[in-house]
Amino acid sequence: MEIFKEYGVEHGLVSLGGNVQALGGKQDCVITSGGYERFFEQDGVRYHHIIDPRTGSPADSGIISSTIISSDGALADGLSTSLFIMGLEEAEKYWRANADKFDFVLEDRSGKLYISEGAAKMITTEMDMEVEASFFS
Repeated sequence: MEIFKEYGVEHGLVSLGGNVQALGGKQDCVITSGGYERFFEQDGVRYHHIIDPRTGSPADSGIISSTIISSDGALADGLSTSLFIMGLEEAEKYWRANADKFDFVLEDRSGKLYISEGAAKMITTEMDMEVEASFFS
């Protein structure tokens, strides 16, 4: 984004695999980490690529997808993986202490969504889904 701005580019899209950031209009960055695209199965067990540094094994926090919305792309990238590894309870605590820096959408194994207050104000959908509202202030 800084290079775009340096050369006077006013509108653009940068995609680095799972990381996408838009320039122009609203400039919040949305980055998602999940174990549903990069994985393999062995003996009926799915192993994804997000490693929990505490165990050295694929993270098993109950979260299957972690989306971060922030004006800071590097922060969003780090937090999408971190909240995925933390799990719901630790992620909520971290967000409450840093809510001015990011918002999130987390999905658990059952398909239930957990959405921060700021993210809930930005998202509209016609999908039939269950949303946990306990993160609203």
